[in-house]
Amino acid sequence: MVKTVIGTSRKADALQAVQEATSRFGKPILLIFTVEFKYFEDTVKYLNERFPGVPSIGTSGETFANGVDHNKHLVITSFEGGVEAVTGVVEDISRAPLKSVRALQENVRKIGAGSDNTVLIEFTTGYEEQVITTIQSVLEGTRIGLIGGTTFNFEDSAESEVAVDGKIYKDACAYVLIKNTAGKIRTYRENIYEKGDHSTHIATKVNREKRELIELDGRPAADVYCASTRVSRAQVTATTFDHPFGRCVADEIFITSIRSCENNGTLGLFKQVNENDAVTIMNISDDVIATNGGTREKIKNEVGHASYMFSVDCAFRYLLMTDRKLFADYIGGMKQVADNHMGYVAGGEQFRNQHTNQTMVCAVFE
Repeated sequence: MVKTVIGTSRKADALQAVQEATSRFGKPILLIFTVEFKYFEDTVKYLNERFPGVPSIGTSGETFANGVDHNKHLVITSFEGGVEAVTGVVEDISRAPLKSVRALQENVRKIGAGSDNTVLIEFTTGYEEQVITTIQSVLEGTRIGLIGGTTFNFEDSAESEVAVDGKIYKDACAYVLIKNTAGKIRTYRENIYEKGDHSTHIATKVNREKRELIELDGRPAADVYCASTRVSRAQVTATTFDHPFGRCVADEIFITSIRSCENNGTLGLFKQVNENDAVTIMNISDDVIATNGGTREKIKNEVGHASYMFSVDCAFRYLLMTDRKLFADYIGGMKQVADNHMGYVAGGEQFRNQHTNQTMVCAVFE
């Protein structure tokens, strides 16, 4: 059984917050933490001083834990038994992430993953497709699961940062390989959208580097989207909460959010779409909480009552559920899955070999 302690603090002073949040900790094996951006650097410093030599990863943003929305306050999971952990970083992700492959290979060797007992959890500052390609070039064939989130601060002026073992990085992906020494770790993905009766379209013109969808079926992408959803171009970005794109990958659908609608009919996206990709305009589930109940029931059937769960929720899901007064019921249900649960609100989600949007992903420890 994995032993964890979750510590929290709402104190505005970073040192006092670290002291309060860690007051119940014993001898941590690994720390995973999030905090408001303006306290991030001080929190990294004080946490490293409090637990020198203890592996850790962290970032800034919104977090909830054990049924409570902690907003941007400090939340820390201390792993104190039943796991082994190795931390690392993929640097220079915008230009040369592959230079970190050798170190990742060595970390995978160190963790000595068995069958379905190891997961890689990551926080990335962006460039998700490059990060996933880099990491999966090492993980492929290992049966190591992967979940992660893109840093999201709700502050446009804040430059994203992550921390590994007391050191802060920009343009980087912080990761930890965690092995459950007495059980399995399973990963799950929850999609609250359905295909409905919308047609499938082909992306006939894109700009991958800028994440732009220019044409669908040879027509301006915005025109196709507006005709299908019966909204004006001015309403497109707001409509993505109910009707995002779904990109078909084999027999699975991964959600793509709309970032902007340009005057020429181009749609800016939060995820790359490739030329000739099949995409569908999705409908939101009639009952989001019931959909989550199905996910929780699946976990219960496969795992039983878990010892720990770490989840990543898209910021758009968070905004949608808070706006529709669903979030308290949602996190209350998630609390029932495991002895301890920590959830991060991200700007994008990573699951196995895919980057996605408007999705929940999680790692569940037996």
